[in-house]
Amino acid sequence: MRYEKADAGSNLEMAWHLYTWGDKVDVLEPVRLADLVNGRRVAWGAMP
Repeated sequence: MRYEKADAGSNLEMAWHLYTWGDKVDVLEPVRLADLVNGRRVAWGAMP
């Protein structure tokens, strides 16, 4: 398991970025961001 840290202007900005990763990423913290992202992940057929 690999952990990465990233900075963004808002949770919404980070959520949009994470959405592009689909089901390849799990958000653990912060909880507000995890709530935005984890229920909406998509299993994309291929990564761009």
